[in-house]
Formats: sequence, structure tokens, C-alpha cells
Amino acid sequence: MNAPEFERFWAAWPRNQGRYSRKGGKAACLKVWTKNYNFTQADQIIKHVEWLKTTEAWLKDQGAYIPPRWFT
Repeated sequence: MNAPEFERFWAAWPRNQGRYSRKGGKAACLKVWTKNYNFTQADQIIKHVEWLKTTEAWLKDQGAYIPPRWFT
């Protein structure tokens, strides 16, 4: 398992104010992260998430519409 890269991703992903909760989702997200070998591109993924956090769609209504998971 490549937990350091995943932990950086998880910390970068915003906690939205909408109807979705991150509670209980970390284990499922880590499973997908590992299955898809996302750790091999962690820097690019995290950079993209940081950019997404500045977009109008993600800032709308204080982040109420941030998707609960980025990849499945």
C-alpha cells in the first residue's frame, strides 16, 4: 500500500458543506486509489485537485456541490 501519497490526496480533497459526508469514505477511497494505481501519479492528481478547488463550480454555495468521490 502507498499510504503517504493517499494521505496527501485525502488531505487535499476539500470537506464540502453539502449533503455528502466524507465520514466512512476513506477506506473505500483508499481501495479504489490502490486498485487504480493512482499512487503512480499522485503529484499530478493532487495538483489537479488543488486547481479544482479554485473553480467556480467547486466554490459555488461554499462547496455544496463538490462530488463525494472523484474517481470510482
